[in-house]
Amino acid sequence: MFDQRKSQQVAVVRGLYEAEKKDKEIQRLNDAKKLNELRHTNDRKLLITAIGIFMLVVSGMLYWLRHKTKTSTLLMLQKEEISKANEEMQALLEKIEQQNQVLAAKNESLEDLHLEKDGMIGVVAHDLRSPLSKVVGLASVIELTGPLNDEQKDLLGRMRGVCDDGNALIRDLMEINKIEDPNQEVRVEEIDVRNFIEEAISNYGVQLKQKQLTLQCSYQVEPGEYLTMDPVCLVRILDNLLTNSIKFSPIGKSIFIDVVSENKTLAISIKDQGPGFHPNDLPHLFKKFKKLSARPTAGEGSTGLGLSIVKALVTKSSGEISVASEWGKGATFTLRFPVVTTNTVDA
Repeated sequence: MFDQRKSQQVAVVRGLYEAEKKDKEIQRLNDAKKLNELRHTNDRKLLITAIGIFMLVVSGMLYWLRHKTKTSTLLMLQKEEISKANEEMQALLEKIEQQNQVLAAKNESLEDLHLEKDGMIGVVAHDLRSPLSKVVGLASVIELTGPLNDEQKDLLGRMRGVCDDGNALIRDLMEINKIEDPNQEVRVEEIDVRNFIEEAISNYGVQLKQKQLTLQCSYQVEPGEYLTMDPVCLVRILDNLLTNSIKFSPIGKSIFIDVVSENKTLAISIKDQGPGFHPNDLPHLFKKFKKLSARPTAGEGSTGLGLSIVKALVTKSSGEISVASEWGKGATFTLRFPVVTTNTVDA
């Protein structure tokens, strides 16, 4: 009985051991299964990560290749454009070189023409003045031969007028030629503007009286202010402008001269009450031999060089000239020159 009981106990213990063993095996199997699942999960994550990194690398390489290709294309296009621009530039430089050669030839030709012009003006000055002077002398001799009727006196007067116009043209041609000569020296002096103008206008009394014109002057100049320029230039400038104002002023009108100093500049304005200038004339005022719309009111002559001479003289004297005019209501010429004061010189 004892052995039987002991066998039963051993069988029970053995069953429990087997059961416990099976449970442990099942537990190990479950743990192994979980471990395998975990490994599979990690492997999948690693695979996904690796695939992601691979895709990023591939995308980066593709982007780099695309960028490089695009850059290469742009560089190629830019290189082609630069090459084309260089070719155009080279062609342009060759064209400029050809034009420079043409200009050099033309300049040489112009220099020859300029010398020829000077020669022709010399001929005009010496060979034409003499015949004109002889005609004036012959007119005077004719007057001395005896009494003349009115028609003969009129013809002699016209002869003198033609000779005067011819001499005026010769004088203006010589004047403009001398002004445009870059080698011509300019004599600079100190000029008291008020005294200078008063002395200059004293020579126009006869002309003003003939046309019953009034000349009014006003001065707003500080003491000690004066101009530094060639007095001969200023005389010629004032003479041309005043002569024009007298020529184009109707009988009984007035001419105004205003001198004002402001902002280190002296402005000399000469205003008349003549016909003024047509708007179409304004762009051509200072051109040589340009005939304008207005005509002298007493049949006076005009060479067409007066205003061009004025412009050249003003520019040569470091000044400026402007004109304000309304057709039918007169014209105002304004000269502006740098003004110098005694204090400036003393300093």
